Amino acid sequence: MKIGSVNYLINEGLENVWRNKIMAFASYCVLLVSILLVGFSFLFALNINGIIGDIEGKNEVLVYLGDTDTGGELIPADYASIAIIESQLLDMDNIESITFYSKEQGFLDIKKQMQENGETNVDAIFAEIEKQNPLPDAYRVKVKDVNKMGEVVKNISNLSHIYRVNSPNTFANVLVELRKIVTLISLGMMLAMGLISLVIIYNSAKVSVFSRRKEINIMKYVGATNAFIRLPFFVEGLIIGLLSGITSVVITWFAYDYIISAISKEETILLIIQNGLTPFENIAFPIAIAYLAAGGLIGSLGTTISVRRHLDV
Repeated sequence: MKIGSVNYLINEGLENVWRNKIMAFASYCVLLVSILLVGFSFLFALNINGIIGDIEGKNEVLVYLGDTDTGGELIPADYASIAIIESQLLDMDNIESITFYSKEQGFLDIKKQMQENGETNVDAIFAEIEKQNPLPDAYRVKVKDVNKMGEVVKNISNLSHIYRVNSPNTFANVLVELRKIVTLISLGMMLAMGLISLVIIYNSAKVSVFSRRKEINIMKYVGATNAFIRLPFFVEGLIIGLLSGITSVVITWFAYDYIISAISKEETILLIIQNGLTPFENIAFPIAIAYLAAGGLIGSLGTTISVRRHLDV
């Protein structure tokens, strides 16, 4: 095909958008809403997974060191035993890091927590207890894979000189299941909305093409090739799709920033999820590319498929 013919067909596609502006606008609105729904489904899944991942990262196994005597009382672990336990913990699989948590620090944290809760005379209450600190030394252990937390707890419990192991097993299992559910729902929504968008665009384009069926038939009778007829419709759908994608990026950016700003005003919520939220600036470029690609592909594909049935005359 000559360059002049290509330029003519592209210009014809541009003019078709204006000549059929009502149908073009309807297709634009449908595609815009579809892209936004799919985009926000993806962003929702992205942030939920980020929040869950951030909470998972805070999950710790607290390992109290020591033994029990015949009466069940705690016998604190000596320095040699602590050194052995540390070495054994470091050699275990699925452990990200370990931090020694001394009984002195634990005692101070309890006092601080009581003071923050409004308790009075805390120093007087703990004055005598502090002389013989009853708390055990401990290790804070972070696991790499929260799915295997139960296995890590079991392995630690089998070590010598372990008084008790505290772990959020139930909470960890809830997080794992929640992540699976959110991922499946989000993928289902994105797939469903993608298919619905294609069907709606196809039907909208079919109405537009049907109104120009005589024009297509005449072009066929005078010898125009299928590619020559399709290209203006392809350009028309591509333009509508790209415009929808550009508008979707702008709306998503402002809406996303507004939602993040609203969440930031709620200090309690922000304290829990702030590290799991993804700033839009970090994903603006891939989101823009995805919106433009989706809009251009669905728009052009929908119109091109619609015109096929009118090519056989």
